[in-house]
Amino acid sequence: MRNKCLLSALSLVLTLTACGDGGRSNANSTASSDNVASPASGTTEGSNTVASDTAAIPDTAATSDTAAIPDTAAIPDTAANSDTAASGTAAASDTAASDTAASDTPATPGSTPYNTQDISVTNATLPAALAALDAALPAEPSMPATVCSTLSANLSSAQFALPNATDPTVDNQAAVTLKVTNSNPDTARIQAAMTTCAPGQAVKLVASGTNNAFLSAPLTLPTGVTLWVDSGVTLYASRNPLDYDKGLGSANACGDATATTTGTACKALMTVAAGANGSGVVGLGTIDGRGGSALTGGPKAGIMTWWDVSLLNKVSGYSQNNPMLLDLTQGGSNFTLYKIALLNSPYFHVKINSYNGVTAWGVQILTPSLAYSVPNYACTTLPSTTTAATTPRRCYTPDYAKNTDGIDPGGSSNVTVAYSYISGGDDNVAVTASNKSNCPTPGANGYCASTNTLIAHNHFYYGHGMSVGSGSQGGVSNLFVWDLSINGEGSTNGAGLRIKGSPGTGGSVSATYAAVCIANEKQPIVVDPFYASNTGTTLLPNFNNISYVGIHAVKLAGAKYPGSSNWSNVINGLSVSPVTNLMLDNVYFDTVAAWANSGKPPGGFTGSPNYVGFNIGSGSTNFPIPTSGPGVRVTGITGTATSSNALDCTNAFPAFSSVNPNAPI
Repeated sequence: MRNKCLLSALSLVLTLTACGDGGRSNANSTASSDNVASPASGTTEGSNTVASDTAAIPDTAATSDTAAIPDTAAIPDTAANSDTAASGTAAASDTAASDTAASDTPATPGSTPYNTQDISVTNATLPAALAALDAALPAEPSMPATVCSTLSANLSSAQFALPNATDPTVDNQAAVTLKVTNSNPDTARIQAAMTTCAPGQAVKLVASGTNNAFLSAPLTLPTGVTLWVDSGVTLYASRNPLDYDKGLGSANACGDATATTTGTACKALMTVAAGANGSGVVGLGTIDGRGGSALTGGPKAGIMTWWDVSLLNKVSGYSQNNPMLLDLTQGGSNFTLYKIALLNSPYFHVKINSYNGVTAWGVQILTPSLAYSVPNYACTTLPSTTTAATTPRRCYTPDYAKNTDGIDPGGSSNVTVAYSYISGGDDNVAVTASNKSNCPTPGANGYCASTNTLIAHNHFYYGHGMSVGSGSQGGVSNLFVWDLSINGEGSTNGAGLRIKGSPGTGGSVSATYAAVCIANEKQPIVVDPFYASNTGTTLLPNFNNISYVGIHAVKLAGAKYPGSSNWSNVINGLSVSPVTNLMLDNVYFDTVAAWANSGKPPGGFTGSPNYVGFNIGSGSTNFPIPTSGPGVRVTGITGTATSSNALDCTNAFPAFSSVNPNAPI
């Protein structure tokens, strides 16, 4: 994937330069050819695979305003292929030459505001604008320089698949009945090591011979401490709801979904301490939430998996009490999530509230993995969404792993998600502003604002897209999304670039999307003020200054979408709060989309657009914009974009399995 945007003074042509393998970079490398390498399988590093250097999206094609931009070659990865960092002080067994670190001081994301205020993104200025956005990114993190404690594995990953991943004997009900700590034998020693670790240092989980697995209940990550999961090592989550239960009573138990559950009864697998500064989770290893494994405690023990509990939300409308993987909702600063693979979460993978400075770089989020599915998610029998499970299901697709959002930053400032791969059962990324406490940037209406969020050089797969909302009460601003590919994999629940809101939970939202390739996605662009069936006259969605620049919705051979009647956009505002200054600039759809209905009653529109002010940039669109709806204004000329000037998406959609062999796709 591209890592730096370099301006060649000799050629006077700005070139988007590939120099990463899903996380690594070497700014001193040089291009070796004029062609972008096709995605290819890479070198396996334990459970994570490093892909060969490929660009996320080839460089933009020529427009009437700019010269053609040649695709740049993948830059050879000359950094050490190692999950370790340089250190002049730690024991040799704890450290080694780093692939990124330049000193013994580990890099942490800064809380200094990103310098994006003066960046204007249009099709005519796209190369320079992308270069400026890349320059605003924080430095790539590095592995910690100092390890305070190294813990060796006592279990093998093979044990978690015997006789199968749904109900392995290592921690089944019989094992837990025999000894209660069999559900989480490593919790105490991991927590003790993190609690006694000095800020600025790391606890490292490593393999020992054929043993390469840890099994834990909820953990608390202290301020300044990093958990480092080494290459080839997996930290498995307990599947006993009693380990996560907050003690809210039997009517609101973890691992259940009933008319009295609230969705808040479970601790996360890992909670970052309130107000933590400089903590992190890193490494080329894996954290596996085991969402498809049979529960061993609580009211659904032996009957359901975590994901079966989630499906009760669809069956009966109940709120599921499931644990998220990583909880950063108590506020803090300078958190690093680096190169780790997060698999099979029972609920959200990463939830962030009230943080100033978060960098997620080179992360892989995958739910479900092959442990709970089959290649291409071609399950012969799928779970029911109308009947509650009576025995644990065995094969899932992301559509049946409900509410497994990827990374959701809420009311936070200076957040980066870069060079990552995200596939799951809900929003790939969702930016919100609906929290109120510990605000790094106070926003409107007493809520925290979401400011300075950079989503760069990522690949999304299954999921509900690059989302904003639904809660935006505090305001979302300075959101930049660029060099993104989204392959919705034909999900009937999929969306591409989605802004969602509702009366009563809305606020101001502005965002810029640039150089985005979208494929096999049911709804490529959604701007919808009726996401939920809310009514009211306060806290209304206010979508303004939304830019779509260099967007290409691609028709892939054999893809479900676009089809003759199932490929649509939704762009709507409210009569009292219309969408203003929505720019479309070189937006090209291989198959022109229909215009669909907006959201849910009672307020949802039939058809769209409604109450929108469109500005059409010099790159135009290749489709007309209907003006029959109320409050629709179009400034500029539509319908003149051509395929020759569309963003080149030829190599934009690598298989997830090319970077992680646990991926079914």
